[in-house]
Amino acid sequence: MGKHYKHLTLADRERIYKEYYVNKKPVKEIAYILDKHVSTIYYELRRKNVHFEHLDGKTWIKEMRYSPELAQKQYEYHLQAKGAG
Repeated sequence: MGKHYKHLTLADRERIYKEYYVNKKPVKEIAYILDKHVSTIYYELRRKNVHFEHLDGKTWIKEMRYSPELAQKQYEYHLQAKGAG
């Protein structure tokens, strides 16, 4: 039998966000922590991004950031659109 793959959960997506943006961990380490392939983490970080603004000292930084909640909603939408199989 082949490998059984498990989809990312909202908790996984939130952990990716925390480790990448808050703890500044490299993608390879995040993949190890979640026991996922590195390409899965890279794909997920590109999945759903939103404009994010934050103050860095005296400078406002505008950037695109991954949103775990929007990525989960996108996953659920595609799962529902796909149907039962």
